[in-house]
Amino acid sequence: MNSDDKGQASAEILFISLIVFIVIASFVSITNNAALKTQTGSLGEARMQGEKIVEGINSAYMHGDGYSLNITIPPTPNITAHVNNPANYVTVVYQGQTITIKLMALNVQSTDITSDPLAQSNSIYTITNRNGTINITKR
Repeated sequence: MNSDDKGQASAEILFISLIVFIVIASFVSITNNAALKTQTGSLGEARMQGEKIVEGINSAYMHGDGYSLNITIPPTPNITAHVNNPANYVTVVYQGQTITIKLMALNVQSTDITSDPLAQSNSIYTITNRNGTINITKR
C-alpha cells in the first residue's frame, strides 16, 4: 500500500462516517417529531377535559338555584383541575404543563377534580347550584 492509498482510505472512512451520522440524525429527528405530536395531542385532550369542567360549572351557574348535573372525567389523560375561587379560573395540570380557563360563574367552591389513571372506570363529579354557590362533589 503506498501513501496515496492510505489517503484515499482515510477520505472514504470520513465520507462513510458522515453518511452514517446523517442517517442516525434523521432517525432521531423523526422519532422526536412523533413524540412531540403525541404530547401535543394529549395536551389537547387535557384542555378538552378542562373545557368540559368549565362548561358544567357555567351551566349550573346560569340555570340557577337547585340545578345539578354530572360530568364524567375519563382515566386518561391523567389531569388535575384546580377550581380556584375567588380568581374564577380552572387550572388544568397535565404532565407539569398548565392550562388556565376563565369561569363565568362568580361564586364557586374551590376544589380539585382529578382523573384516576389506575381506575378501570371514569370519575363522576356532580356540580350543583345551591343558592348561587356552585358546589362540586365526587360521586
